[in-house]
Amino acid sequence: MYMLMTQKFMSFSLLNHNKTSEACFKNIDSCMVLNRLKLNRDKTELLLISSRYRQSLTLSYLQVGEEKICPSKSVRNLGVHFDWHARMHAHVKNVCQASFYHLRTLSKSRRYLSQDATEILIHASITTKLENCNSLLYGLPTYMINKLQTIQNAAARIVTFTKKTEHITPVLLKLHWLPVQYRIIFNVLLLVYKGLNVLALQRLLSLPRTSLKTYGDRAFSAAGPRLWNELPLSLGSSNILTVFKKDLMTHLFKFAFS
Repeated sequence: MYMLMTQKFMSFSLLNHNKTSEACFKNIDSCMVLNRLKLNRDKTELLLISSRYRQSLTLSYLQVGEEKICPSKSVRNLGVHFDWHARMHAHVKNVCQASFYHLRTLSKSRRYLSQDATEILIHASITTKLENCNSLLYGLPTYMINKLQTIQNAAARIVTFTKKTEHITPVLLKLHWLPVQYRIIFNVLLLVYKGLNVLALQRLLSLPRTSLKTYGDRAFSAAGPRLWNELPLSLGSSNILTVFKKDLMTHLFKFAFS
């Protein structure tokens, strides 16, 4: 038996979103039947994403065959929890909950582990959660980034046996851990570098106009060019990915720990 995960992304106006969505799902259902596949309606999720500053989409349910699919407040996709206003609250909350669970467990056995072994466990169970698709978190309010930074700070204290009363910045610098805010910037710029490769001469990107800081400025199409154009030209001119990553990390460390 084969299982396939199908995702459909649609953009529509407030006037015809109901008919458009139902027609789309009917086409998908018909196509699957023709190819001897079955749509698992029990595992079908619906998420409507709209700006909280504009009129919200209203849809009580979506008719898919004989089933009624009600919209969810958040949906998990590739380990990321998306919510209906793209505010990433659900994702940050889940990362914090899962991370603190692992930190509590690890802190109980820390005295039996070496620092190197502890750091490996931290990267495997905590850093991977903080890093997963974190470019989506660019432009979030400071208080939300601080929640994730609290996790990294707690992990650093466990690794180094640092007390809560001691300042954490020197510890992060000693461990060579880039703070969460700058790790997000690092990954956005890494995506831009991979996209550009060596196709441009001066390698500057045009910056699109955006209407909202909480939505338009956070989009990769806006955040990527803005961050890239702020880099020194010499940094972005490297044709070797490993060299670029090393130079970018050094560049961001100067800002993070200046």
